[in-house]
Amino acid sequence: MGFLSNLFGYSEPPKDDPFSQLRYDVPYGWSGEVLDTEDGAGILLLAPDIEANWQANIFVEVRVDLEHRKLADSLDDLVPNLRANKPDFRLISTDIFWNRNEVEIGRIEYSGDSEGTALTEWELVIPFDSEFKFFIMASAATECWPKYRHVFLKFAESVDFREE
Repeated sequence: MGFLSNLFGYSEPPKDDPFSQLRYDVPYGWSGEVLDTEDGAGILLLAPDIEANWQANIFVEVRVDLEHRKLADSLDDLVPNLRANKPDFRLISTDIFWNRNEVEIGRIEYSGDSEGTALTEWELVIPFDSEFKFFIMASAATECWPKYRHVFLKFAESVDFREE
């Protein structure tokens, strides 16, 4: 079953739906909802509690990459966009790694501010095919980051693609 079906128990999604190809482990006790986005739909996973004025979350969406960029180039292009759109953006690190399922993942770790709350966030980029990439944003209050970093890492490690 695909991404939406794993979370919400839907019937098998259409084969042309990129979300139908993604598998992952939802953090225990977290809730989820489907959101409309500029590029289609996204999934918002929410931690059960609000801590330090913020509810830790993971947001997943599919974006079209008409330029068919390599993963490193996608990360390089994303940093200036984050800098321009995230208040008090401070880059911590960028890297590319392979998870336990041999899925290549690009990661940008940064800090910033949202309405007075200091945040630490990851932007994960996962190539799906030459046209689509999954973008996963993981966010927690900076003072709670040590607690949630492990949750976000387990989520990233669980990402896999469904075999046809």
